[in-house]
Amino acid sequence: MPSENDIQLDRELMLTCLKEVAKEYHKQFKGGNIEIIIVGGASLAMNYNFRPGTTDIDAFIVAREDLKDIINKIGDKYNLPNGWLNQDFKYTDSYSPNIRQYSKYYASYSHCMEVRTIKDEYLIAMKLASYRPYKHDRSDIIGIIIENDRQGRSITFDKVDKAVRDLYGNWNKISVEAKLSLKSLLAAHSLETVYDEITKQEQISKNTLINFEEKYPGILSEDNVSDIVNCQTPKEDVLSVDDLIAKDIEIPRIFMAVGDNDFLYNENMDYYNYLKSRNVDVEFRCSSGEHTWEFCNDYIKEFIEWLPL
Repeated sequence: MPSENDIQLDRELMLTCLKEVAKEYHKQFKGGNIEIIIVGGASLAMNYNFRPGTTDIDAFIVAREDLKDIINKIGDKYNLPNGWLNQDFKYTDSYSPNIRQYSKYYASYSHCMEVRTIKDEYLIAMKLASYRPYKHDRSDIIGIIIENDRQGRSITFDKVDKAVRDLYGNWNKISVEAKLSLKSLLAAHSLETVYDEITKQEQISKNTLINFEEKYPGILSEDNVSDIVNCQTPKEDVLSVDDLIAKDIEIPRIFMAVGDNDFLYNENMDYYNYLKSRNVDVEFRCSSGEHTWEFCNDYIKEFIEWLPL
């Protein structure tokens, strides 16, 4: 989850640390070889200029020996946390066993390490597979398109389509939202302006999650993070109840249900009291329960029966 204290590994520091890992590996295991395929934000920082750095290096590592102790030793030397170089992405939606086949050679160190990266349309394909509102996935896609355009190598939908199929076989793991967003970006005329706007939105989402975690520690998870971002992030184009009243716009009847152990119980009570203070017609129900799908399922039937159908 996002943090205000995220470290920043820039290109120079990443390459320095990788060289040090290779040097130490060669010292300990003469004759051994390492292959590191770098993806995600680290690959962006290494291959492009719009991303100044990353919080860690996501990579696919092939080595005969366990590198964990060496990685931690080099991390300690440069005051980096354990896990600064990791393979955690292998357990995410963006992983594909075909990554090596479509990676590109980047550099070699100490006659034992070959560094490769995923870039261009293949990195876009991976970003589409993850597509998280609280990360840089959308702005990263735009940045890759812009820098390729500047180099005279346009990213087209056909190229991305091939990359998605090469990595994942089909588009099944790509959300409809991500696919439509890609098509819209590829058709846009002023991507620099879009990039600026998207980065602002992503920063707002990140700040929203940081504030939420501070207020409700231990609640955030990969399963609920998107819902929390959507619910908690301010929407500039949404009218408040007071705005509707001031503009004499009819406010529809509202149904609310909350469990007495819901971590948002107080907020629900505050909003209910606010609506009542504005004479809004609101149906409010509270019973034993928490912020769970089970509670929602219990009240779906009551909500449907309440609807004026």
